[in-house]
Amino acid sequence: GSFETVKLPNMAQIMPVMDALSHDLNKDGFKDLILVGNIYETEVETPRLDNPFGLVLLSNGQDNYSVETPDKTGLYINGDAKSLEMVSVDGKDYILVACNNGPVESFLISTPN
Repeated sequence: GSFETVKLPNMAQIMPVMDALSHDLNKDGFKDLILVGNIYETEVETPRLDNPFGLVLLSNGQDNYSVETPDKTGLYINGDAKSLEMVSVDGKDYILVACNNGPVESFLISTPN
């Protein structure tokens, strides 16, 4: 296969990323990205690396992504996020977020009106 390097927005490059999920969130035919990651277990002299909410990047289909803020997406992950999975239950898609020392959080993916 062949690969192409695509520059992500600055916000995606200044935070730790432990897991990513690709899904067409806004049903425009292009795969968007959800990124999570925190590193709380650092050395004493190193502050924790904190991505405060998770990050949603919407694709325009032209090798460009825009950052969507938590107030628009409803995605607010509170914890040491390490892993993402998507599951379907009764025809609805959910994102599951696993955090160290915390509960698994679930978020319903709703289609924009």
